[in-house]
Amino acid sequence: MEKGIYVKDIQSGSEAAGFFVVAQASLGTASNGKPYWNLTLTDCTGDIDCKIWAPKSADFEDIPVGAVLDVRRATASVFRDRVQLSITDAAIADEAATEALDRGWFMPTSPRPREDMLAELDAACGKDFSHGPWRTLLKAVFTDGTIRPAFRDCPAARSVHQAYIGGLLEHSLNVFRLCRHFADEYPELDRQTLLAAALLHDIGKIREYSWDMTIDVTTDGSLLSHPAMGVLMLEPFIAASGLDEGLAQHLRHLILSHHGRQEYGAVTLPQTQEAFALNFADDMDAKMTVFRDQMLSLSDTAPFWSAKKIFPIDRRLFLPVHTPGPADGEADAADEAGSFPGQAPFKDDAFFEDDLAELALNDAAQAEDDARARALFDEYPDAFPPEPCFEDTADKTKKDRPHAKHAAKKNAKKQNDDRLLSMFPVGRD
Repeated sequence: MEKGIYVKDIQSGSEAAGFFVVAQASLGTASNGKPYWNLTLTDCTGDIDCKIWAPKSADFEDIPVGAVLDVRRATASVFRDRVQLSITDAAIADEAATEALDRGWFMPTSPRPREDMLAELDAACGKDFSHGPWRTLLKAVFTDGTIRPAFRDCPAARSVHQAYIGGLLEHSLNVFRLCRHFADEYPELDRQTLLAAALLHDIGKIREYSWDMTIDVTTDGSLLSHPAMGVLMLEPFIAASGLDEGLAQHLRHLILSHHGRQEYGAVTLPQTQEAFALNFADDMDAKMTVFRDQMLSLSDTAPFWSAKKIFPIDRRLFLPVHTPGPADGEADAADEAGSFPGQAPFKDDAFFEDDLAELALNDAAQAEDDARARALFDEYPDAFPPEPCFEDTADKTKKDRPHAKHAAKKNAKKQNDDRLLSMFPVGRD
């Protein structure tokens, strides 16, 4: 049995046929009053919007999510900047036919081999943790016969980021590496607690999601969420590890707060520096992956604007022109030219030494000027005479006093300035 056409190969104006998994299905009513099916079909290369119009729509009482649809005839066209299929002949594959299909046709997988990522995970659990209870906890969790295969295959999300087989393992390792950089840059962070949380923060997703022909949310996932389930799953492993209760409490806080804000699914807000670091790393990897998987798939030509907002970043995104890589020989030439091509490199910091010497000379000259000025003021103490006093007579009114006071100060300042100018060259700072 052949799969038929893949989603990535469907082009506007062409016909399509093949097996696809139903990711979404809803029954609507067209403007002519007749019912139609609105579907999203997927395979390992992506998803596509589809319509089944009347009278064919009446052949389906129900189209279950997760079912395999055998599309026998459909035509592709563009609607709102997206290719969609108009299906004229299709049937739901029965259970026997579905079991015979290759699961690899329908579920995309991580671009990184899962066994390679598992080897990286095992190495990280050993070399990055010197505290015995942390090593014991991580080894017990990731060698558990139920958790290990699920953690290897589980997607990181249903549709947002790394929504493919092996996505959770890939995402957890990416967050781990980012947190390791944070710990290198900010040594005040509790490195081992942060790194343990990076590997364990999404462990609850292995019970939040189901994945076979499509990714779906379990009942527990809908009712509890993966942060809460992760904490519950880890409790027996924590109890057996000998981990100090203070460290265990901090680990729980990191897992429950890693979404950053309660409207984004955090059980509580980050309240430690490690919690902030984990939230930033988690959010960074998710957004970079969204850009890679959604934005870059729309075009390989820059500059390019997305036609609509990219979920979940909630804005249109721009693919800018990138700096070209160096041609053969250009990198070596740039290295030989120094940090600033065209400018001779500094030698022995001579420039800075000369500059410092000039500053020292200026400071000495200014100090000498200040000493001479103080001597002048000592020699002529009447340069600033006391404020004149006015008697309350008919000839001098209160209105005249401010003017007389200002004139006396102005005259004293002029006398002082004349003496200073006779001693120092004009224009000296």
